[in-house]
Amino acid sequence: EYQMHIYPEDEELLPNIARGILAAHPEFKQEILDPEEEDVDECSNPYLIQHTLMLTMPDVDDDRYDLLTNGIKGLRDQCQAKLDALYPEYWNRVSNAVEEEEPAKKEKSVKTFEDRRKLYNDQVKEMYETKLKEIEEGHQRWLASQQEKEASVAAAGKQAGMSMKMGGNTSKE
Repeated sequence: EYQMHIYPEDEELLPNIARGILAAHPEFKQEILDPEEEDVDECSNPYLIQHTLMLTMPDVDDDRYDLLTNGIKGLRDQCQAKLDALYPEYWNRVSNAVEEEEPAKKEKSVKTFEDRRKLYNDQVKEMYETKLKEIEEGHQRWLASQQEKEASVAAAGKQAGMSMKMGGNTSKE
């Protein structure tokens, strides 16, 4: 599990910070930690004597991998559908607003509108790809840790088998 601690400048903002992070990153487990006053001396950093927010990214096992991947795909599809639904409405607004403008100004407005549409679509795509990459990296870390565990269990089993085999050979007469 990967952890991150957030030390807010103003403790009163901690609930708002937690809600914002939850909205952007629901995969993180959140915990508000109390200050550890017994560890504080006069020279301590003042940020260390206040409540902090600890974020923990759980292991991305096979089940969580599928859940997160499908969830991110669903969010991407939902965002894209909203953008696609808004496009005709705003296209009509832009078209009506520049209807009687000079051709050069009209062309510039249409280009700006299309550039914005492409920008928003690209942002959705970029966020989706970034999240998929983060999920994949987390899953690969989990797979590597599973392989390490399996290798150590196999090594321990082999060692136990060898010692049993050696012990069995000494009892022959």
